[in-house]
Amino acid sequence: MKNKIFNVLLAVVIACGLWLYVITVERTETEQTFYNVPVILDGETVLQDRGLRVVSDKDLTVTLKLNGNRSDLNKLRSSDITVLVDLTRIYEAGTKELTYTVTFPGDIQNGSIEVVDRSPGSITLDVVEWATKEIPVKAELYGAPSGDYMVDAKNMVLEYDTVTIAGPKGVVDQIAMATVAVDMHGRTESVEERVNITLCDLKGSPVNDVSSVTPDPYRILVKVPVLMVKDIRLEIPVIDGGGLTHEDVTVTMEYDTITVSGSPAVVSKMDDVITLGTIDLSKESESFTDRSYPIDLPDGVQNVSGVDEVKVSLQLPAVKLKAFVLKISNGGVNEDQVDFQTPEGYAAKVQTKNLTVYVRGRETILNKVMASDIRVVVDLTGATQTGYYPATVVVENISDVGVVPDPGKPNSTYEVWMEIKAVES
Repeated sequence: MKNKIFNVLLAVVIACGLWLYVITVERTETEQTFYNVPVILDGETVLQDRGLRVVSDKDLTVTLKLNGNRSDLNKLRSSDITVLVDLTRIYEAGTKELTYTVTFPGDIQNGSIEVVDRSPGSITLDVVEWATKEIPVKAELYGAPSGDYMVDAKNMVLEYDTVTIAGPKGVVDQIAMATVAVDMHGRTESVEERVNITLCDLKGSPVNDVSSVTPDPYRILVKVPVLMVKDIRLEIPVIDGGGLTHEDVTVTMEYDTITVSGSPAVVSKMDDVITLGTIDLSKESESFTDRSYPIDLPDGVQNVSGVDEVKVSLQLPAVKLKAFVLKISNGGVNEDQVDFQTPEGYAAKVQTKNLTVYVRGRETILNKVMASDIRVVVDLTGATQTGYYPATVVVENISDVGVVPDPGKPNSTYEVWMEIKAVES
């Protein structure tokens, strides 16, 4: 019985203590200061529709001194407090002093907390006219590649030709272009990299303080080809013949070297000499000037010299031509002057009756040549049908003279008509 009475008395004492705590502590009003309470800017979309933007520091905070129940203040944090600035009241650019409202979480009884001091008392905002425009992008290359290399600026590629910028109108109006600078110093390979853009005025000078301007994009992929450069010698070998050697003639070339450029992988494998063709003296009966020889280069190799062909002149020495009419038909006087081997299984017969052959040499030697000194060789290897066949014509027993084409038909060849018939077994 005594224990029961004691427990009842103890419960009464505890209840009284709790009641006394609530009325003396929890319901006691007090003041508390909250620092770095974030400020929310409301109505930015409406402001943007008016062509305006806030350019002040967006990380705005205030300090609030609050009065209220100790219990309410004890559970309150700075992040629970809403400080709101209404931007919809702004209609023009300038520096604006705006009041702000302070509200508390819904679980705190309305009016139970009072703001007794605020710092600052108002929010200062810089509002500007906002502008957006598209500007061209220009690449600026500086520095030079290594000695045997060059920049192919014509084929440089920018990922974008223009960028869009947005920012305060006063700053945007100063910007006329964007540049990307690429360092080419010592390069031996093509460049492919992303480069930050620089916002510049009409003269190409960087515009000061563009931190409030946003470019889109702000980095651009730039591709700059680097080509290998090489000097190539041009040549046209002279083949002895027709009674002349390469030492007897004079060959003049309009150009004897060119400069080429291209992919290092291709150019590095090119020979130092390009043979444009040959001059076969056995096929040249007269001097000539300005004969064109094209310059053929591998795919992807450019002729930096801009020369597509070379004009060549040939000067022959003081020699003469003499025409000999050979009677070469079967049964003719000089039929032994024609050599041909009849193909197996076929019979061959020469149908050409006369063949005019031109022999060149110095006059004193040329006078010694007789028609009987000239021999015609016909290659009938694999011949199976009647028609013209090439004839090789040579002068036997006399040196320093040679057979050349008909002067009226430069680079022509000699040929005879052969009748080819299969032999019945």
